[in-house]
Amino acid sequence: MKVLIAIDESPQGKMLIHEIAQRTWKSDTELMLLNVTDLPAFERIAEWNVEWRAQLKAKLKETSDDLLEYASTYLRENLVSSCTVHKASSSGPPEDEIIKVAIDWGADLILLGSHGRHGLAKFFLGSVAESVAVHAPCSVEIVRGEQVQERLQKRKSTVVLY
Repeated sequence: MKVLIAIDESPQGKMLIHEIAQRTWKSDTELMLLNVTDLPAFERIAEWNVEWRAQLKAKLKETSDDLLEYASTYLRENLVSSCTVHKASSSGPPEDEIIKVAIDWGADLILLGSHGRHGLAKFFLGSVAESVAVHAPCSVEIVRGEQVQERLQKRKSTVVLY
């Protein structure tokens, strides 16, 4: 089974990593950690400042690499069952990139966290989780941050989220 795990720097993304580690997976399961970086809309508009955009892209890449390294190390050290852990980064609109990687890699399942936006925030910012669920070529599980936090508290785990 191939499981694509879309993570970001948000608390929900970090909780998702801890949730994945607590699950029991078949030994032949492959986990692919994916972090997608995207320039916010106002930075896309500022194409006239090429040097600034290059610095911003480099910083986003560095942050992405750090997150993927943290997540892959955490999973390798804390997985309940032994799985193969891969990591990948991509750049572009997150919903498009998640679906593209899922297709290219042949994912059987996509796991991603939900930021829980609603109202005007959801209207203006959209929902990556919702878009992925509608357009994905495979099953999608959306893990809400509150659900993970409740399960961790029930287990009385001492998980430190950085």
